[in-house]
Amino acid sequence: MLSRELIEYYLITHGLAVATFALSFVMVAHVASAKKEPSVTISWLLAIVFVPYLGIPFYFLLAGRKIRRRKGQLYQPNPSEVPSLLGDGVSEILAKAGVPETKAGNQLRVVSSGEAAFKELLALIHGAQRSLHVTTFILGKDDVGRAILDALVARARDGIDVRLIIDAVGSAKMLRLAKRRLREAGGHCGVSMPLLHMPFRGRLNLRNHRKLVIVDGCQLMVGGMNFAEEYMGPTPSAERWLDLAVIAEGPVVEDATNLFASDWEFATNETLKPPACEQATSGTAELQFVASGPDVERDVFYDSVLTAIFAARREVSIVTPYLVPDVTLQRALVLCARRGVETRIIIPERSNHALADYARASRLEELKAAGAKLSYYPKMLHAKVLVFDDLAMVGSPNLDVRSLFLNYESVLLLRSPPEVSAIASWVEELERRCMTVPSRERWGRRFLEPIARLLSPQL
Repeated sequence: MLSRELIEYYLITHGLAVATFALSFVMVAHVASAKKEPSVTISWLLAIVFVPYLGIPFYFLLAGRKIRRRKGQLYQPNPSEVPSLLGDGVSEILAKAGVPETKAGNQLRVVSSGEAAFKELLALIHGAQRSLHVTTFILGKDDVGRAILDALVARARDGIDVRLIIDAVGSAKMLRLAKRRLREAGGHCGVSMPLLHMPFRGRLNLRNHRKLVIVDGCQLMVGGMNFAEEYMGPTPSAERWLDLAVIAEGPVVEDATNLFASDWEFATNETLKPPACEQATSGTAELQFVASGPDVERDVFYDSVLTAIFAARREVSIVTPYLVPDVTLQRALVLCARRGVETRIIIPERSNHALADYARASRLEELKAAGAKLSYYPKMLHAKVLVFDDLAMVGSPNLDVRSLFLNYESVLLLRSPPEVSAIASWVEELERRCMTVPSRERWGRRFLEPIARLLSPQL
């Protein structure tokens, strides 16, 4: 006669097996019907079928890259006919995706060093009269991170509406301190994509990589710099990375304030009314603010880059710390170089992510063979800059699969000739400081490169 314990064990294991089979069946149908790359679909199907106890939980944790927020996604696509606006194709792509149009009447200045960026950032913080809305991926646990947090706390004590959004992974070491200090001073801190969250409110691999500083709804600082010693500081440092930021004033800032309000609502469940600028700004810069990521239905940054590459007739210049494009973007760059467009790629000789460097190797070889000009900066280069003929882009996205398809990102498009020329001049000056051939090849490249390519979606 079977014991009670054995019967209970049998019922539990049998019930678990039946439930797993049923869930696997449902998950297989769901994965097969999802609009994913065939290789991605096959990988998930194999994991769910053969190792369901691991495949199913990991699918819920990692799969899926678009999130529908409570108020809907950030942009609402416009399927209607869009007239040709600027002739580059990018404006039409963005208009049909629902991205706010290019705004005229702005002022723009370029911030090209970590020391200048730190000084400008503190000046923006100290100059705020009503509100300070800040998003960063990394708030460093170092002197620079603490100094910036001190400045935000001081302004919160002054009665300024201070709101800080930090990423749960990038700023993990400062989460508790930032939340506590701002709360005590009367400010607010929201954590983007917490590792522990309610189901279906995000995926572990979707990170908020945006960098925004918005002052009184009137001034906007955007670029690639995080708040840590590697990126900025009060004095020059031999270890500091080269990066770039821009500061805009004018009508374009309104679009950034709307994005921050959307991010704040998602991070805190609190509705925030975006501050309206009370100061008149007169300028000649034509700028367009574009957000991309899980909260945007289409891949607007990726689509814009592809469109700009195919439309380019004179120049395509790319400055990025990590060049790990997908097959389509890589092919676009190769064809761009082959048809005689001056195609320049500027990357660090060695970045801070060795796997990304291994993953880029074969792509660089193909680009060089196609006629692209490769330049290697001798130190770490963290700037994210793109120039296509009469259009320039400065912001937070890298040219890798993670930034293109997974991260929350933001970028400023520069369309007026003086501003585009200023960025193009910065790229030319940077190119003169680079090497055309790396000083040495990474050890073990031929062995590790295939592995790095397989892991490239998560780099």
